[in-house]
This record gives sequence, structure tokens and C-alpha cells, in this order.
Amino acid sequence: MKQTQHEKILSLLKSKHEVGLPEILGLGIAQYNARIKELRVQGYEIINRTKLVDGVKHSWFRLADEPARPIQEEEIAIINQHSEQQVNEQFFERSKQFSFIA
Repeated sequence: MKQTQHEKILSLLKSKHEVGLPEILGLGIAQYNARIKELRVQGYEIINRTKLVDGVKHSWFRLADEPARPIQEEEIAIINQHSEQQVNEQFFERSKQFSFIA
């Protein structure tokens, strides 16, 4: 069975103490940041650190903790819907200051 993008990232994070961004990019996951965010929503504690080396930003990720019970797909959909609604409400409130929004 083919691994999901989440499973690929988790497998890599579990295999090492810390994973560099180039290794994650090597998985061929275009929106790796979105997948990491979704894993965090599921209860995985993923810590990232960055360091500036000769003017170039380097990033590493580490799996610090796993959830006692991964959140189910239905629960994720509810969380995502709630988050999207909050973002839309905040955008609307901030947009009221401009004349093109009533």
C-alpha cells in the first residue's frame, strides 16, 4: 500500500533525532508545511528550529511527542472548518477599515 504524505513525513521524523528541510523536500511533498501543520492538529508535537549560516536560513524538524490517540479524519475536518471560519471572520473585521468593504 502506498504511504500517504503524512505517513512519509512521520516515518522520516521517527527515523532520526532531527531532520533537515532538504530531507523533507526529498520526499517530493510540495506542501510539506501544510502536512506538518495537519500532523500538529492531529496531536503530534513537531518542533522546528532554524539557524542562519553565512546568510542562508537552515531548518530542522524534530518529533517531540506523539498523541495518545491520533485524531480521526472527521475531527480534523471540524478543526479545519473552525480555523477557516476564524480566519475569514478576522479578515472581514480587519477589512472594514477600507472603504471598499461595507
